[in-house]
Amino acid sequence: MVSQRILNVWLAVALVLAATAGLGWWLSRPDASAWARDDGIEGAGQVSQQRGGDDCEGLVLLDVSPAAALAVSGTFVRDTGGVLGEEELQRHFARPNGSLRRYGPEASLPEDAIETPWTRGDGAALWLAPDGDDYAYVAGDRVEAWPRADGLVCAEPAAG
Repeated sequence: MVSQRILNVWLAVALVLAATAGLGWWLSRPDASAWARDDGIEGAGQVSQQRGGDDCEGLVLLDVSPAAALAVSGTFVRDTGGVLGEEELQRHFARPNGSLRRYGPEASLPEDAIETPWTRGDGAALWLAPDGDDYAYVAGDRVEAWPRADGLVCAEPAAG
């Protein structure tokens, strides 16, 4: 017959192993905000995603460097909560004709949109339009249109 002490040790070992396996899974899961090229080409631009800093809390910013894809560059903004007021929208998202670029949570890809080699940790893909469209399209479970911001500077400071 197994003593209570041995049974408790085995139970403790089993709990530690289960917790470690769960921790290992949690640590190895993909970062849903990390973008990477899936074509293996190094040094060809950069795409990064970060939360807005204190001035833009609640926003998600997508920075696309000029060489990343189709020579499209800029900061594209996901504003799901309507953080930006009318003044900020007018200042940073106005088109020459006076209309505003706005975040589109349920967008359609334009016919000329091209899938870039950039994918995010959650499986989403970055699509851009070759005509210099004012949007980056993030296609995952649905397509979102993130408008390009003109002069919006509100990224979280880099840790360091």
